[in-house]
Amino acid sequence: MERSTAPVRSVDPQTRQLAEGPYHQTAGALKNLDAILNKAGTSLHNALKVTIFILNMDHYAEVNKAYLEFFTSDPKPSRTCVAVAQLPLKGAHVEMEAIAAIPEKGSKL
Repeated sequence: MERSTAPVRSVDPQTRQLAEGPYHQTAGALKNLDAILNKAGTSLHNALKVTIFILNMDHYAEVNKAYLEFFTSDPKPSRTCVAVAQLPLKGAHVEMEAIAAIPEKGSKL
Protein backbone atom coordinates (compact mmCIF):
# COMPACT_ATOMS: atom_id res chain seq x y z
CA MET A 1 0.00 0.00 0.00
CA GLU A 2 1.20 3.52 -0.66
CA ARG A 3 0.25 7.13 0.02
CA SER A 4 0.81 10.09 -2.26
CA THR A 5 0.78 13.75 -1.31
CA ALA A 6 -0.25 16.92 -3.06
CA PRO A 7 2.52 19.49 -3.61
CA VAL A 8 3.85 20.79 -0.30
CA ARG A 9 5.71 24.02 0.47
CA SER A 10 7.81 25.15 3.39
CA VAL A 11 5.11 27.07 5.22
CA ASP A 12 5.45 26.89 9.01
CA PRO A 13 2.16 25.39 10.25
CA GLN A 14 2.13 27.63 13.34
CA THR A 15 3.27 30.99 11.95
CA ARG A 16 2.02 30.42 8.36
CA GLN A 17 5.29 32.03 7.17
CA LEU A 18 7.22 30.79 4.15
CA ALA A 19 10.85 29.89 4.84
CA GLU A 20 13.53 32.12 3.28
CA GLY A 21 15.55 30.90 0.31
CA PRO A 22 15.75 27.64 -1.63
CA TYR A 23 17.80 25.69 0.95
CA HIS A 24 15.47 26.46 3.89
CA GLN A 25 12.37 26.02 1.74
CA THR A 26 13.58 22.57 0.69
CA ALA A 27 14.39 21.56 4.27
CA GLY A 28 11.01 22.85 5.45
CA ALA A 29 9.09 21.16 2.64
CA LEU A 30 10.75 17.84 3.48
CA LYS A 31 9.82 18.30 7.14
CA ASN A 32 6.21 19.11 6.18
CA LEU A 33 6.02 16.13 3.79
CA ASP A 34 7.29 13.87 6.56
CA ALA A 35 4.65 15.20 8.99
CA ILE A 36 1.88 14.59 6.44
CA LEU A 37 3.10 11.06 5.77
CA ASN A 38 3.42 10.35 9.51
CA LYS A 39 -0.31 11.05 9.86
CA ALA A 40 -0.89 8.43 7.14
CA GLY A 41 1.12 5.79 9.00
CA THR A 42 4.40 6.10 7.16
CA SER A 43 7.29 8.55 6.79
CA LEU A 44 9.32 10.22 4.11
CA HIS A 45 12.03 7.63 4.78
CA ASN A 46 9.65 5.12 3.17
CA ALA A 47 9.35 7.32 0.08
CA LEU A 48 9.38 5.56 -3.26
CA LYS A 49 9.49 8.76 -5.32
CA VAL A 50 9.89 12.47 -4.65
CA THR A 51 9.08 15.13 -7.24
CA ILE A 52 10.64 18.55 -6.77
CA PHE A 53 9.28 21.60 -8.55
CA ILE A 54 11.94 24.32 -8.59
CA LEU A 55 11.52 27.87 -9.81
CA ASN A 56 15.15 28.40 -10.86
CA MET A 57 17.61 25.61 -11.71
CA ASP A 58 20.42 27.91 -10.57
CA HIS A 59 19.22 26.97 -7.05
CA TYR A 60 19.57 23.23 -7.67
CA ALA A 61 22.78 22.92 -5.59
CA GLU A 62 21.04 24.44 -2.53
CA VAL A 63 17.98 22.23 -3.02
CA ASN A 64 20.15 19.14 -3.47
CA LYS A 65 22.18 19.96 -0.33
CA ALA A 66 19.04 20.07 1.85
CA TYR A 67 17.67 16.95 0.15
CA LEU A 68 20.85 14.94 0.80
CA GLU A 69 20.98 16.14 4.41
CA PHE A 70 17.48 14.72 4.90
CA PHE A 71 17.99 11.44 3.01
CA THR A 72 21.24 10.24 4.56
CA SER A 73 20.94 6.49 3.95
CA ASP A 74 20.67 4.37 0.83
CA PRO A 75 18.67 3.52 -1.08
CA LYS A 76 17.27 6.99 -1.58
CA PRO A 77 13.87 7.37 -3.24
CA SER A 78 13.78 8.00 -6.96
CA ARG A 79 13.64 11.71 -7.64
CA THR A 80 12.51 14.00 -10.41
CA CYS A 81 13.38 17.69 -10.39
CA VAL A 82 11.33 19.86 -12.70
CA ALA A 83 12.02 23.52 -13.46
CA VAL A 84 8.78 25.50 -13.57
CA ALA A 85 8.02 29.02 -14.75
CA GLN A 86 5.94 29.85 -11.69
CA LEU A 87 4.75 28.41 -8.38
CA PRO A 88 1.34 29.23 -6.88
CA LEU A 89 2.63 30.78 -3.65
CA LYS A 90 4.41 34.12 -4.09
CA GLY A 91 7.99 33.89 -2.82
CA ALA A 92 8.14 30.10 -3.09
CA HIS A 93 11.25 28.67 -4.74
CA VAL A 94 10.40 24.99 -4.20
CA GLU A 95 7.42 22.66 -3.92
CA MET A 96 7.55 18.90 -3.48
CA GLU A 97 5.30 15.90 -3.59
CA ALA A 98 5.99 12.32 -2.62
CA ILE A 99 4.75 8.77 -2.91
CA ALA A 100 5.61 6.63 0.10
CA ALA A 101 5.03 2.99 1.00
CA ILE A 102 2.90 2.30 4.05
CA PRO A 103 4.57 -0.61 5.86
CA GLU A 104 2.46 -3.55 6.92
CA LYS A 105 2.51 -4.42 10.61
CA GLY A 106 5.62 -6.46 11.34
CA SER A 107 7.30 -5.32 8.12
CA LYS A 108 10.90 -4.15 8.23
CA LEU A 109 10.22 -1.49 5.61
